[in-house]
Amino acid sequence: MVIFIFIVINQFVVYFLRVDYLCKGLLQKDSFSHWVYDTCSKDS
Repeated sequence: MVIFIFIVINQFVVYFLRVDYLCKGLLQKDSFSHWVYDTCSKDS
């Protein structure tokens, strides 16, 4: 049970970091930055 909880938390952390990186990091330099930012803002 503890292992299952750890895996679930780990997946949430990885997903959060990935979304945060895409919204605030790499894609800010891309031509689609405004579209990506608006999409991420609507989702959150």
